[in-house]
Amino acid sequence: MNERSGEPNGGRNGQRRTRTRALADSVFTRVRARRHTLSLNVCTDTLMHFVQLDDHGNE
Repeated sequence: MNERSGEPNGGRNGQRRTRTRALADSVFTRVRARRHTLSLNVCTDTLMHFVQLDDHGNE
């Protein structure tokens, strides 16, 4: 018991907490990147939609 409490970050519990935090950070980064890509796709679709409307208006 005393040896475990002498380890940095509280021993095994500290390692688990750090691993969970790293996993949460990676998931959050992945979701944020996906959301950024999704918004970029929406902007591109909207631009293409306006371009198509403009092309139809010119006919």
